[in-house]
Amino acid sequence: MANTLSTSKMTNPIRNLVSKRRIRYTQDGFDLDLTYINDRIIAMGYPAEHMESIYRNKIEDVQKMLEKNHAGCYKIYNLCSERSYNHKRFPYYSGYPFKDHNPPDIELITSFCRDVDEHLRADSKNVVAVHCKAGKGRTGTMICCYLLYSRQFNTAAEALHYYAQRRTSDSKGVTIPSQRRYVEYYASLLQSNETYKPVTLYISEIRIAPAVNLKEGTITITGQDPKPLPEFKRGTNNDQQQIVAKLDYCMPLAGDAKIELVKNSVMKEKKCHFWFNTYFVERSAKRDSEGNLLLEFSKSEIDDAHKDKYHKEYPNNFTVIVVFKMRIRYFDIRDARPT
Repeated sequence: MANTLSTSKMTNPIRNLVSKRRIRYTQDGFDLDLTYINDRIIAMGYPAEHMESIYRNKIEDVQKMLEKNHAGCYKIYNLCSERSYNHKRFPYYSGYPFKDHNPPDIELITSFCRDVDEHLRADSKNVVAVHCKAGKGRTGTMICCYLLYSRQFNTAAEALHYYAQRRTSDSKGVTIPSQRRYVEYYASLLQSNETYKPVTLYISEIRIAPAVNLKEGTITITGQDPKPLPEFKRGTNNDQQQIVAKLDYCMPLAGDAKIELVKNSVMKEKKCHFWFNTYFVERSAKRDSEGNLLLEFSKSEIDDAHKDKYHKEYPNNFTVIVVFKMRIRYFDIRDARPT
């Protein structure tokens, strides 16, 4: 069969360009953006149809390769929330969608890991093939979580390093800070042997230092529309210029939350953002003299800001601190929307 795969006989330079440093599967006449992370876990790029298959994996070629190597034993896991395809050509399929360049909900990670584990335990010949669009960030996040779930690795750092070595030629696997943070969250959840449940905290203030060219922002709780942050005010703290967005009430947060900081929302000029989950805040936050929780994010922990290697927009000591109150008086709470 391999000798008849006319679309896969020759390396497609466009596909190689799109796949960048991701390791490709080039055996038996196939040339696919697909990697065996281990003998039973495959990471791959999106199985595309129609015109998109010119520069991504052609869905027919993915099917042929999996049928040749794992007929009747493979299950596809689609992590894309932004696109779909005719998955009926695959014998087993599940979708666990979340947005590109973002982390998954904690509950989604657990459901995914249980599903994968059930399939792999059903038969020693079974394999799983996980993909998002590029088959790197979202795919790596979920695969690393499963490697931890199945006790193949004990720490997030070990799982992330292993995945990066296996999936890419430059050891850059999961690079988005929030996605890496959620792998770390999941590792700590497994190590503590605790059952996850949403924890409600009350955000009262956001501090940005040093003061950079950021003028407004939003906060998003999973499943809700973004809400604008209060007016950004500039001031000085310990001789350093900073920006403070102080809420005149305490906004309740529970579960996954995203804070996005922008220069100009009218022009849709996104600057940087980060995700966190309230369940894990108390474990990593510091406390001030008033008992408030101070959750600090360094530049390397903030999505998009971490790409500024030469500090053109964000200095090396750029930090964002989110201030929480664990318990509040009833008159400190209002409708959770800035006026």
